Amino acid sequence: MRQPACRQSGMVAASHRPIRNLRWYIGALLFLSTVINYIDRQALGVLAPRLKLLYGWTNTDYSYIVIAFRLAYALGQTLSGRFLDRFGTRKGLSFAVAFYSLAAMATSLATGFFSLCCFRFFLGLGESANWPGAAKAVSEWFPRRESGWAVALFDSGSSVGGAIAPALVLLAVNQLGSWRLAFIFTGILGIGWLLLFRRFYYSPEEHPRISDAEKELILAERGNVTSLDQAPPISQLLKLPQTWGIVLAKSLSDPVWFFITEWFGVYLAARGFDLPVQRHVSGAVRDRSVALGLLPHRFVSDVRAGRRSAHESSFCSKPAPFSPSSNNAHRTVNNRFFAPTSRTTSAPS
Repeated sequence: MRQPACRQSGMVAASHRPIRNLRWYIGALLFLSTVINYIDRQALGVLAPRLKLLYGWTNTDYSYIVIAFRLAYALGQTLSGRFLDRFGTRKGLSFAVAFYSLAAMATSLATGFFSLCCFRFFLGLGESANWPGAAKAVSEWFPRRESGWAVALFDSGSSVGGAIAPALVLLAVNQLGSWRLAFIFTGILGIGWLLLFRRFYYSPEEHPRISDAEKELILAERGNVTSLDQAPPISQLLKLPQTWGIVLAKSLSDPVWFFITEWFGVYLAARGFDLPVQRHVSGAVRDRSVALGLLPHRFVSDVRAGRRSAHESSFCSKPAPFSPSSNNAHRTVNNRFFAPTSRTTSAPS
């Protein structure tokens, strides 16, 4: 039965009714992306003790798998900013999430050391766009005086994702009966987020559910957005003392962060801790503590520099993807902390 035209127009109007404080829903969407991003990358760390025994890897072997991810992450972040500027936040993040979700699921096809290195490399290449993409979305959707809070929201997703990854991945292994299916499960989470993102995310100028008042607030306080042609070259950025200050700070702090996120589970397993218990407890305590620390840190950041751009905030907040000292940390761990593991001549598939 055909509905009256007035009723049809009313339904259309209701479906496009403005959402109050829509920008914070966008922030929650970015937070969820970061949670899933970290679940994908932490899956290997959770399963590392089991895979080391299964394939007979030494700690040096495992370190090369970790470095494959970090190397791709470093290369990807170098290029992903320009990629996002050229194709936009919606298209760029959609491609990146689809790419690393497929890479996560493809990890289930790994047959040994070299194939796993390749899959982890592609995972790092895709995941590297998450923080530049989320920072770009914050710069589009939030006025500068709220950028610190918005960055804290999506950045805390890394800690929340790291906290729930151990329990979630081990639950998937126990319920599905295979570590391979656990990687497929984490990849499906990204595909689900992608469908939600494609349906809900548009720029403030194009979003059908934004109110006129909120759009005016965002556009009035967002400031001028630099186009790709106006972006400063890398050579100019390297001349700034702020750039080298950030590089130095992250070079000193990141090896510690990477050791905890990627090696702490292997370390505790080598010391005799039960895998499900130690990964759940250590991961939850570590990452929830970091998440709780981010919000007051960002509050102080906004109070002291309320007009700082979202790009600056995000650049200072996230660990650099790779530094040469990370390899030294892996080598120190391998030589001093972990019990040696003999490598088998043939690895099971």
